[in-house]
Amino acid sequence: MSSDRYGHKDYQNEVLHSLRMYWQGCRELGDPNLAFVKVTEALHGVGHGYNRVGKLNNGAEFPADMPFVCLRVPTGGGKTVLGARAVRLYQDELSESAQPLVLWLVPSDAIKTQTVALMKDLNHPLRRLLDEELGAVEIFDGPEALGIQPNIIAGKATIIVSTIQAYRVEATEGRKVYGNNGSLMGHFEGIPVEVKNAFPQGFPHSLANVLRLHRPLVIVDEAHGARSNLSLETLERFQPRAIVELTATPISKHKDYPPSNVLHSVSAAQLKAEEMIKLPVVLVPEPGFQELLTGAIAQRGSLEAEAKLEEAETGEYIRPILLLQAEPHYKDQPDGLTVEVLEKSLREDHLIPAEQIAVHTGDEKGLAGIDLNARDCPIRYVVTQSALKEGWDCPFAYVLCSVANLSSATAVEQMLGRILRMPNALRKRREVLNQAYAFVRSTNFYLAANQLRDQLIKKSGYNEKEAREFFVMRETQSAFGLEAGGQRSVTVTLPVAINLKVLPEAVRPLVVRTGEGERKVTLTGRPNKAAIKALVAAVDDEEGKAIIEAAAEQLATQETLMTSPAERQLRFAVPQMMLELDGEVFSPDEGEWLESDWKPPLPPEAADIPVLETRDARTAVGIIDIGEDGQVTTKLLPELGMELRLITVRENWDVKALVGWLVRNVPHTDLDPDVMRAWVDAVLQKMLLKNELGRLVRERFELRRKLEAKLAYLRDLARRGTYQRMLFGVETPVKVRVGGGYQFTYDPNTYPCRWVCPRSGEFNKHYYDSVGELASVTAGGAVPEEFQFAQWLDSRAEVEWWVRNLDKQVNHSFWLQTSTDRFYPDFVAKLGDGRILVAEYKGEDRASNDDSKEMERLGELWAEHSGGAGLFVMVKGKGDLDRVQGMLTK
Repeated sequence: MSSDRYGHKDYQNEVLHSLRMYWQGCRELGDPNLAFVKVTEALHGVGHGYNRVGKLNNGAEFPADMPFVCLRVPTGGGKTVLGARAVRLYQDELSESAQPLVLWLVPSDAIKTQTVALMKDLNHPLRRLLDEELGAVEIFDGPEALGIQPNIIAGKATIIVSTIQAYRVEATEGRKVYGNNGSLMGHFEGIPVEVKNAFPQGFPHSLANVLRLHRPLVIVDEAHGARSNLSLETLERFQPRAIVELTATPISKHKDYPPSNVLHSVSAAQLKAEEMIKLPVVLVPEPGFQELLTGAIAQRGSLEAEAKLEEAETGEYIRPILLLQAEPHYKDQPDGLTVEVLEKSLREDHLIPAEQIAVHTGDEKGLAGIDLNARDCPIRYVVTQSALKEGWDCPFAYVLCSVANLSSATAVEQMLGRILRMPNALRKRREVLNQAYAFVRSTNFYLAANQLRDQLIKKSGYNEKEAREFFVMRETQSAFGLEAGGQRSVTVTLPVAINLKVLPEAVRPLVVRTGEGERKVTLTGRPNKAAIKALVAAVDDEEGKAIIEAAAEQLATQETLMTSPAERQLRFAVPQMMLELDGEVFSPDEGEWLESDWKPPLPPEAADIPVLETRDARTAVGIIDIGEDGQVTTKLLPELGMELRLITVRENWDVKALVGWLVRNVPHTDLDPDVMRAWVDAVLQKMLLKNELGRLVRERFELRRKLEAKLAYLRDLARRGTYQRMLFGVETPVKVRVGGGYQFTYDPNTYPCRWVCPRSGEFNKHYYDSVGELASVTAGGAVPEEFQFAQWLDSRAEVEWWVRNLDKQVNHSFWLQTSTDRFYPDFVAKLGDGRILVAEYKGEDRASNDDSKEMERLGELWAEHSGGAGLFVMVKGKGDLDRVQGMLTK
C-alpha cells in the first residue's frame, strides 16, 4: 500500500531507494563513477555512463569521492519533499557526523523565502517531516547563517537555504560569506597555530571555510539553472561531500560542461497513479477574448459547486481558483489584453466582487501575505502576466485562462504547472475535480495542444508521449475519436475546404470523412512525413495548414492503430495468494504472522566482524581566502587533513561509551536491548584485537553502517528460515489459499511505468498501449534476452494478452511475498483458455542463486494451489522456450 504519510508516496520511496543504493555503492566501491554504472544497471537494466565534472575553468576540481547526481521529477512531483528526505539518507549513508550540514540552494529569492518559511513553520508537514527524520533541526536563510555557532552544527541537523547567486563573490552577501567573521572563530579552534600562520593577512574565519571544513551535502533545487561554469566553480569552493540536483528538466547536453547524471526519473503516470496531479487537462481553444473569459469563469463556477458537494460528503474543503494570464505591455500594441484590461473586465463585464480578485505582477504583489488555502480567504481569481512562474504553489488553482498568444507566450507552460497539483494529493469522488482546465486563445484544439505539448516537454519535464496524452477535448474527454474498426481518428474544421483532388493516391485513404463543404475533415491511420506534407499542401489557407498539420502529427505519434485491451476496459484479473491461520485469511505481507524471536549469534562468528577500509588523509583540505584583488583563492593544506582526522581521537571515549553510542544509533527495535548491547560489545572486543580504539572512534559512522548491514543480513537469514518452515514445512499451521474471491486486477486506466520501452510499437498483444520498463538494447548494443522473450510471448497464438509487470508497484502490479520483500514477476499473460501464465526471466547466470530459488519455489506454490488456473515458470535462458511452449499448449 502507498503510505498516507506526507512525503512517503510509493514513487517518492523509489526515488530515495535509488539514491540510497547509489550512495551505498559510492561508499563501498569508493568510486562515484563505477557506482553509478553498477546501480543504474541494477535499476534500469542498462548501466549508464557517469559524467564526471573535470577540472574547472579556474583550475579547481571537485573531490574525487563526491557523488554528483540528478533526480528528475516533473512539475507537481514534490521535489522539496524529496530533498528533505534525502538529508536523512545522507546522514545514514555518507555523513561522517552525527548531525548533517546541508547547503540548500534555490534559484530565486522568492523560492528561498517560501522554502525557509515552510521549513521553519513547526506545524507545516514539511517541517514535521524534517523533525521526524532528523530529530533536532535548525533552519537558516543565507544571512542568518553568518552567525551560526559551533554548538548548533555539532548538536543539530543544520540546513542553510540560499540562492546560489548569493554565494558568488560579486554579490554583497557573497562577499560576507567569504570574508573574515569574528563570530565564527569557534569553528576553527582545532586548527593548529602554525597552520593559521600560513595566512599573512590573517586567518579567514569565514562561513565559506566553515562549510568547506564540514563538507556539506548540497541540494540544488531547479538545478537546470545552476549548471554554468560559474555555478560549478562556486559549488566546488565548499568541497561538498555530495551534490543532489532536483529538476524537471535535467541538462542533457552542453558544449561547456558535462550533462547531469540522472539517477532516477519519475514519470507523469506515476504522479497520476499516486494522485499527485490533476490529469487530464481539459483544453478549450477559443479565439475570442470575451468568449474565452466567459467560458473560463463559468468553468470555475461549476467546479466550485461540485467542490461544495464534495465537501458535504468528505469534509475536504476546496475553493477552485482561476488563473488569468495577461499579455505583456507592448508599446506598439496599445489595445493589448494586459493585466489592467483583464481585471477591469472581471469587475465590470462579469461583476466579480473586488475582494475575490488578486493582481500579482512584478510591481503589484496582491498575493503577498495571503494564505490561499484558508477557508476564510475570498480570492477566486488571480490575474498575472508571468509572476507566478516561480515560487508559487496553490493546489486550489484548477483553471488557467491565457489570453496571451500561444506562439509567443513563453511562460504559459509554467502557468500550466501551477494548475496541475492535486489538493491534498488525494483523488476526489467527482471526476471533474480530478482534472485541470486550460482555456487558451486558439482556433483549434490540435493546434493549441501541439504548442502546449512542446512547452511541457521543454520546461516541465514530461516526455513526448506523456505530454501528448495530457490534453483532452471538453466534449469527448479524448483527443481522438474511434472508427468502427477500432482505429483512432481526429476531426478538424478548417477555415477553407481541403482540396482532395490534389492528394496522392497513397494519402487519400487517410481521409475517411469530410463535411461542411469539405471544411470538416476526419483523418485516420498513421500518416508519415510525406503524407503530412501532402495534406498540408492540399489546404490553401495558412491557418488551415497549421491546423491540419497539428492534427495529423497527433495521429502519427500514437503507439498503435488498434486500441489496447486496457483501453477497451477489458478485465485482467490474476488469482492472488493469501494465507489462512487459525481460521483467519490475510495477505502474506501482513508481517505479524511471521514475527519470531531471534538473536544474533553469540559469540559472533568470524564472518560477522566488520572490516574497516584503510583511508588516506584528505589531500584536498584547504582554506578559502580572498586576495586584495577580490579573487577567491584556496590554499591546500594536506597537513590540516591529518589534523582533522585525529581530532576525534582526542575526545574522551572508551569502549563502554562507543558501545553505548552504537547501540543508540543502530536500529534494533526487534531485539532486547541487553541482547543488542552484548552483541555489539562482543563484536568490538574482536575488532580491538586488530584495531586501535582511536580508529574505531574516528570511523564510528562507517562502523555503524557496517553493523547495521550485518544485523539486517542476520535478521533476514532468521526470517527466511521461519518463512520456509511456515510455508513449506511438513507440519505447519499456515494454509495457502489462491484465487476464489481473492484476485489482483490490473487497473485499465493506470500503468505507472517510470519509462517506456522505445520499441513498444512492435508488440501487438500488450495489455496497455505502451510497454513499460523493458530494455531493448544493452550497453554493448545487443538485444537483451528478456526483450527477446517478450517478443516470443507476444507471438504465441495461445496468448490473448500479456503485461510487463512493473517492479515495486504494490498497487498496480501482481506480486508474491518472499521472506524479505515482495517478488514482482517480469511477465503476466492471459491465455486464450482463461489460464494465467506468470513468468520470471532470469537467464542461466542468475537462476541458481538463493533469491531466485526462493522466487521459483514461491511461484510454484502459487500455481500448485491455484486449482489449475495459474501457471508459473522461471525461464532460465533461451533453451527453456520449448518447456514454456509445452505449458501453454497443455
